[in-house]
Amino acid sequence: MALKPAIRIGVSGWRYAPWRGRFYPKGLPQRAELEYAARCFSSIEINGSFYSLQSPRNWQAWHEATPDNFVFGVKGPRYITHMLRLKQVAKPLANFFASGIFKLREKLGPILWQLPPNFAFDAERLASFLKLLPRDLNDAAALARTRDAFMRGRVARTQCCVGDCGNRAPLADAAGRHGRFRVSASARRQEAVPQWLQRQSLGALG
Repeated sequence: MALKPAIRIGVSGWRYAPWRGRFYPKGLPQRAELEYAARCFSSIEINGSFYSLQSPRNWQAWHEATPDNFVFGVKGPRYITHMLRLKQVAKPLANFFASGIFKLREKLGPILWQLPPNFAFDAERLASFLKLLPRDLNDAAALARTRDAFMRGRVARTQCCVGDCGNRAPLADAAGRHGRFRVSASARRQEAVPQWLQRQSLGALG
C-alpha cells in the first residue's frame, strides 16, 4: 500500500515586526511568538542559523516552545554558501553541526543550503560539498565531534528545494521521496504552488 503524502505548510522565520498586531495578537510578548506561530503551522524554517551560529540554549528553547509532531527546517550558514561558496568548508560545516542543532531532536527536519543567485553551476564543487554532508544523525554527530574531519566516499541524501526566484519561473520538477516548495508572499507566485504539487509524484513533501 502506497504511503499517503505528508504535506506540511510553514513559514520562513517568525520574528517579523509587520506581523505584530496583524498575525500576532496585540500585546503578545515577542518571546511567545514562536509558540503562537507553531499552533498555526506544522513547520517553520529557522532563519537565524543562516546569519550566525546559534547557541545550544536557542536550539533547546525552540524545541521546548513547539508542540509534538512539529518539524523545523533549518537554513545552513551563509558563511558556507555565500562567503566560502562551498570551498574548504569541512571545519565550518562541523562547527555548524556542533552548535547545538541536535537539541531539536525529533523536530529537526530538512536543512536548506541556499546558494547565492550568481553561483554558477559547478558539478565538481557541488559533488565535493554533498560528500561532506552527513547521511544520518550518527554521521552528523561524528562530524560535529571531529569538527575538521572529511567524510570521504559518502553521498548525502539530498533533494532540490523548488524556489521562488523573483521574475524567474520556479524549477518545475523535483525527484525523490521528499521535497520543498519555497515561495514568496506574492499572490501571483503563490498561484504556482497547487500547480506544482499536482505535477509531483513525491512520497512526501517536507
